[in-house]
Amino acid sequence: MGVVEEMESDSAPVRLIRCGRLIDGTGEGGEPGSQVVRVDGDRITAIGPVADFSEAAGEWLDWSQHTVLPGYIDAHDHLHIMLGDVEAQGHLPEHELILTAVRNCRVMLQGGITTMREMCARGGVDRAIRQAVEDGRIVGPRIVTAGRGIMRTGGHFWYNGLEADGPEAWRAAVRSQVKAQVDWIKIFITGGVADRGSDPQRCDVTREEIQAGIDEAHRLGRRVSAHVYGGIGADWALDAGLDVVEHGTFLTAEQLRRMADQGTWLVATVGIMELGAVAPGVPEEFARKFALVMEHYPRTLRLARECGVRVAVGTDLRHGRLDVEMGHLVNAGYSELEAIRAATLGGAELLGLADQVGSLVVGKFADMVAIEGDPLVDIRHTGNVRRVMKAGMEYTIDTPAHNSSP
Repeated sequence: MGVVEEMESDSAPVRLIRCGRLIDGTGEGGEPGSQVVRVDGDRITAIGPVADFSEAAGEWLDWSQHTVLPGYIDAHDHLHIMLGDVEAQGHLPEHELILTAVRNCRVMLQGGITTMREMCARGGVDRAIRQAVEDGRIVGPRIVTAGRGIMRTGGHFWYNGLEADGPEAWRAAVRSQVKAQVDWIKIFITGGVADRGSDPQRCDVTREEIQAGIDEAHRLGRRVSAHVYGGIGADWALDAGLDVVEHGTFLTAEQLRRMADQGTWLVATVGIMELGAVAPGVPEEFARKFALVMEHYPRTLRLARECGVRVAVGTDLRHGRLDVEMGHLVNAGYSELEAIRAATLGGAELLGLADQVGSLVVGKFADMVAIEGDPLVDIRHTGNVRRVMKAGMEYTIDTPAHNSSP
C-alpha cells in the first residue's frame, strides 16, 4: 500500500494551484494549461486564467503536468470489510473492523476519493471512523453514514445490520437509526452475492415492510437507499417512493424508465462484481453469483443511460477504485465527461452535498485530484492519482498507477 502524507503550510494559507487540464466536474472539458485555482483555507475562492493571478500573493503549487478534477465521491462502500469471505468477516470483533476501516480510509484517499458514503456497519464503526477523520486522528475521506441496514431475520448482510420482521418492527428499526443520528437509512430488499444461500434475484421481504420502512424514514427526514437487484421488490420500493437503488443489476427497462420519471437514483457497483468473480479467496458460491451479476450489468447501465436515470457510482469492496467504475460507464456508452460527472458532481447531488463538493466552483470545499494523463482520451487515467487535496489540505500519493493493480 502506498503512503498518504499530510502536507501542512502555516506560512501560506492562500494557495494558488496551476493546473494542466482542468475538468471541473460540471460536464465541461476545460482547456489544457490555462487555469489557476485559488484556495483560501479550506475553500476555493477564485478560478481563472494564469494571467489573472500574475501578481497574486500566496503559495504556488505546480500541478501543471497533471489533469485536475474534483475529488471523487464514492456513493457506496463498506470501509470495514475486504473482498473475500465477507460473511466470516462480519463476525469479527469490532476492534478488528475498525482497524480494517482505518486502512481503507487511507486507500480511498490515495485513490482520489475525498467524500464517501459508508453503506452499512455494525457497532457504530462508521460513526467512530467519521469522527476520527473529522478531528484529525486518522486520514481519510469525508464520511456520510447509513448506520446499520435493516433486513429480515437472516437476510443478506444480517451480521452487520438490524434484523426486523413485520411492518412495525421495520418502523422501530428506522427510529433506532435516526436516534443514532445516521445520515441515511438503508434497507435490504433482495438477497445478495456475498452470503451463503442468498439469492440476489429473490425478494426477501414483504411489501408492507418496505412501505413501512420507507414511510417512516421519510416521515423522520431521512432518505432511503435500498439494496435491491431488481424484481418485484424494486416495484414495491418504487411504489413507496424509494430514493436510491443500490446495485440494480436486474432492473427492467420499464423499471428504469419509472426511476427516471420519479427521480430515483441508481448507484452502480460494477467493479466489485467483476473482481469478485475471479479474485482468490472468494468462496466459490459467492464467485458464481458475482459472475452472474457481472453478465447483466453492462446492459443495465446502457438502459439506465437511455432512460435518463441519474447515476452515481460506488466501489463497494473494491476500495479506492472509482476509476474502474468510470471505465465501466464508458464501456456501457457514457461519454468520458458523463462518467467523470457520475463520480464527482453526481455523487454530490445524490448525497445532498452539491453545494459543498463535487465540482470545482468558487465557494465549495477545495477537494481536488491531480492525475497523470488525460481522462478525456482514456478514462483509465482517472486511476493515475498523483496529488490529492481535501478541504485545502494537500496530500502526496506515493503509490503506482491504480490501473496497474486489481
